[in-house]
Amino acid sequence: MNKIVKNEFRKFFKGKIFIFEILLIVGLCLLGVTAYKDMVDITVNNLPKAQTYSEALKDTLRDLDGAGFAKLFLTDFIYKSYFSFFLIFIVITAVNVFSDDRESGNMKFTILTGVERNTVIIGKLVFMVCSILLTVLFNLVLSLVVGTIFFGAPASAEGVLEVVGITLLAVIPAFAITVFIALLSQIKISSKIIMAAGIVFTFIMGVLDTLAGTARFSPIGSLSVFSENVPAINHQLLTGCVVSAVYIAVGVIAMVIVSSKYEYYE
Repeated sequence: MNKIVKNEFRKFFKGKIFIFEILLIVGLCLLGVTAYKDMVDITVNNLPKAQTYSEALKDTLRDLDGAGFAKLFLTDFIYKSYFSFFLIFIVITAVNVFSDDRESGNMKFTILTGVERNTVIIGKLVFMVCSILLTVLFNLVLSLVVGTIFFGAPASAEGVLEVVGITLLAVIPAFAITVFIALLSQIKISSKIIMAAGIVFTFIMGVLDTLAGTARFSPIGSLSVFSENVPAINHQLLTGCVVSAVYIAVGVIAMVIVSSKYEYYE
């Protein structure tokens, strides 16, 4: 399984998607500096637009530091309502890992070399967890560094720890989408159709989770909980992560059953 994970990482780092994702995060972070500086000025000077901000947001902006910036930046890339760039990259990566490998014959070749089918599937899932973790950690470190440079060092260790906790919790709903894509890949349909289905699904669920209250039972509902609030570890976030974990458990079990029952890779 280690070889499978290493091979996926080699392909991942060589791919254009990885480079584009990094550039997008950096670009959004730099744009965030300008945007939040303006919001700080609006709040401090009590301009009319400040009346549209929540009290929690105004309190954060008045004392904005590196940790505060990192917390707010979470809503620009990871915990984003309606349409999440973060999830779109997860969908694209998952399609490349599962569906494209099936279409190209790479998965069939791996299995024919004697590797157990479940080992291949689990190895790819482990890679996806690691790649998601790598993405959120890069987002975390970059936002903390940039925030500290432009807004000052974090005022307390508690603030940093809270940002770390919120960031790491995002891995759970992101992996839930991965399992959804992996399940679709078990069916002999085009990877383009699977990618389109994944992107449409994340968009529709993002809109519904934000506007219609479906976040309580959605696999990605926890990523929409901060549409009107400053990110914080609260009951709604933790409940959403538990729901996502249930989807993951059911999905992984279904994958093991489906992949062992049907001859998709031979």
